Amino acid sequence: MLPNFKKILYATDLSNNSRLALGYAASIAKQFQAELLVLHAIEPINPYAYSSISGVMGDGEWMNIQANYENKMVDEIGAKLRVFCSQMHTTTDEIALRDENILVRHGTSVDIILQMAKELEVNLIVMGTHGYGMVKDALMGGTARRIVRRSEIPVMVVRSKEED
Repeated sequence: MLPNFKKILYATDLSNNSRLALGYAASIAKQFQAELLVLHAIEPINPYAYSSISGVMGDGEWMNIQANYENKMVDEIGAKLRVFCSQMHTTTDEIALRDENILVRHGTSVDIILQMAKELEVNLIVMGTHGYGMVKDALMGGTARRIVRRSEIPVMVVRSKEED
């Protein structure tokens, strides 16, 4: 049985390496007449930094600052994501990429990608990976590798060229 993708989740870290993966996601979406969703996850603040800062400022004040900062970050990242997608217009011009399909969420990338894939009932996850080579990738772990291992749906990982 051939796959029939209706919803595709493209997860991006907004790096140049992830641009290539957007091209693949857009091409597959066009071929299957699928809805393309774009997702960026904002990683949480390091727990050690959190405890140090809240110890100096107090929990209440620090939580207010953090909430304001996170709301501002969502707006800024959302704007950057829209610019990122519009710069890829030649790649995505055949598909309808609406503002409501550009998503920014807080949390660990792997957890957010898998959670959103399940919530949105997507049929395919597309993401890029850095061309680090086998040894460096094994040492670093890697979001893409963890997504492939934990995902219950197909994952397409687009590897960028290894940089010298």
